[in-house]
Amino acid sequence: MKSRVRLHITRLPLLTWLGLPLLVLYLSVNYFLGESRNPDWVRADLPGNGTLPAEAAIPTPPPLQTTPVPWDRRGIVTIWFDDAWQTQYTISLPIMESFGFRGALAVPTLAINNENYMSWAQVRRMQFKGWEIASHTRNHICESAKFDEKTVDYELNGSYEDLRRQGIRADFFVSPCGIELPGIREIAKQHYLGLRTVEPGFTDLPPKDVYFINGFTLTNESTVGDIRTLLSETKASLKWLNIIFHSIDESGSKYSVTPDTFSAMLEEVRNSGLPVLVPSEVLSRIFK
Repeated sequence: MKSRVRLHITRLPLLTWLGLPLLVLYLSVNYFLGESRNPDWVRADLPGNGTLPAEAAIPTPPPLQTTPVPWDRRGIVTIWFDDAWQTQYTISLPIMESFGFRGALAVPTLAINNENYMSWAQVRRMQFKGWEIASHTRNHICESAKFDEKTVDYELNGSYEDLRRQGIRADFFVSPCGIELPGIREIAKQHYLGLRTVEPGFTDLPPKDVYFINGFTLTNESTVGDIRTLLSETKASLKWLNIIFHSIDESGSKYSVTPDTFSAMLEEVRNSGLPVLVPSEVLSRIFK
């Protein structure tokens, strides 16, 4: 009996050493699986991948949580990211956070969960971090000829409902490629506080028309000097500067900006001393 007890005791450390790697492996797998799931803060009533069944009642997401502050008669900057590219989450978001900035994300809803685009969990996480999510239609159709009355309804009302089904409140609409069509502004007025275009220019404060917000689209030819000039004009004119980014990467494509250039541009924004706000915050301050 004593010999068997001694044998059991001598084998215990060996079993422990064999078990530790298995325990570490188990915890690691669960950690990475957990990272791929929807974050803890996602609405508990969204089953599966977070999409409500078609027959379910559409929830009404709460308004963006902001602290109303009266406008101090300075120019204002809003930083936009159109199309929900994956690099906007993996690259832009961390850089923006390093500067203490929050931005606005324009989402074409049927692009989500596709290659090179964000997932719904990532879009919701950005909203949770204080970013504003805007509707950008369903399919991002840029050809005016493809829009008839039925398509306008499908793209605008449909994207609005898609976002609501994901528990996302969208108070702004962004027209794809800045197209202007009969019916778009009317539908936008039914659901949204404002509409942003890609028409170059500054927006007056208060805006003359909240359903025609101007913006400057940056390309692979845009420079830090261009941003510096825009910021100087914003300061002098006391207007609203909307800066529009697309992909942040090294691809060299027309609407891409490299991470280094992006960081340098944000440095200029910070050095300007101008407030950086999301669109709903701008309107809440101006019309308070």
